[in-house]
Amino acid sequence: MACVDIYQAASEERPCHAKRGHEEMMRIMRANAGAGKIDAGIVNDIDIALAPFDGGDLPAPAGPAP
Repeated sequence: MACVDIYQAASEERPCHAKRGHEEMMRIMRANAGAGKIDAGIVNDIDIALAPFDGGDLPAPAGPAP
């Protein structure tokens, strides 16, 4: 959860920084993983899962089956 939290917080528009794209976020996340601060495997999974949505909104989660 920490990796996803970092990605979300650092990619959103904030008073202290502009919105960051997926490629920039992956550079930041990989640097943190290389420093041993977060898990590199999870960073790779985030890259695979979110790369198709760079610059766009994620789709709404699917609801329960009727």
